[in-house]
Amino acid sequence: MEAAPNKFDRSKIILISLAHYIHDVYSSFLAPLLPLLIEKLSISYSAAGFLTVVQRLPTLINPFVGYFSDRIKARYLLIIAPSLTAFSMSLIGLASSYIVLVILLFMMGIGASIFHVPAPVLIKKISGDKVGKGMGYFMLSGEFARSTGPLVILWAVSTWGLEGSWRVMPAGLLFSFILFQKFRSFEISSGIKKDTSLGGIKATFAKLYPLLVRLAFVSFLHALIRSTLNAFLATYISEQTGDYQFGVYALAGYQLFGAAGAFVLGSWSDKIGKKRALLIISIVAPLSLLSFLLSAGYVQYLFLAIVGLTIFGTQPVLLALVNETDSNFPAMINGVYFSISFLAGSAAVMSLGFFADIFDMHTAFIISAVASLLSLAIIPGLIKSENKETS
Repeated sequence: MEAAPNKFDRSKIILISLAHYIHDVYSSFLAPLLPLLIEKLSISYSAAGFLTVVQRLPTLINPFVGYFSDRIKARYLLIIAPSLTAFSMSLIGLASSYIVLVILLFMMGIGASIFHVPAPVLIKKISGDKVGKGMGYFMLSGEFARSTGPLVILWAVSTWGLEGSWRVMPAGLLFSFILFQKFRSFEISSGIKKDTSLGGIKATFAKLYPLLVRLAFVSFLHALIRSTLNAFLATYISEQTGDYQFGVYALAGYQLFGAAGAFVLGSWSDKIGKKRALLIISIVAPLSLLSFLLSAGYVQYLFLAIVGLTIFGTQPVLLALVNETDSNFPAMINGVYFSISFLAGSAAVMSLGFFADIFDMHTAFIISAVASLLSLAIIPGLIKSENKETS
């Protein structure tokens, strides 16, 4: 039975959020394993950064996934995704070469695409008039997964070794079965107006183009902090302290605070305004990252926690904004946004890897923090866009 209009269907939102959690636990394995993979396969920082690009490369097809998921039984994409991601990410410890690693990460990217495109459309449908809150639940599960995922794979590596970490695969396969049992009869796209004409698509993009361009710039500038720390924080701290496990624990803690920030800011954005929330993030996160990089001792990890609490709020706020636009192609527009978001993150990670090879990782993070402040020049235009596009 589908949720009544304007009703916040908590039970279904929690189930989809759990699916998000399971999926993203597996997708978070790369960052904590990166120091070990760099050593095993003798790869540079730039090559390591390219692995994140490979993960995100399938997002180029997100608009097409979205277009067809508006017209097909998109629930089956959600059902398959956890299994595909669990299979590929559980095997990366066995990768015997850089090419094999690239293939496995590309498979994971496909799993991420077919999950993340239709899922927010479903969240919007069952959130009623509390879309920001619904997206907060959804993003909370994803960010919490990225905080526990490093601990899961650290435990697996500590127990079975790098090449024995494939044993964590069954949980993802099991959850796909659970999703099949719960959602095989649920229609995600019912009740959505459908206009399959090329003119309808062109009109939609002409209307939303100014908003999407500004979102692309904000996504990239914020990804200079969020995505680069996701990818390289464990490596950076491991190099600074000489303690691999401490680097993984620091990454997990950062992601845990990020999960809390995603939920709180996603919910608060319904009250204080989405663009006001973005302004807060754009000021506090870069300054906190600079404080983390330029301080010493335990106090620097307090600043790292503040970075997580703020920068992870970007995704639910922007996601709610995108899903509140008036469109006959909600999944396709969602796919476009995720393409923008993931590719922005890839570009940010590649940029940090490039500067880390030229200078060092510490300097590269300082450059990222300073550059991220440029988002303050774009958000006023985004505020104007929001008023226009969502009116």
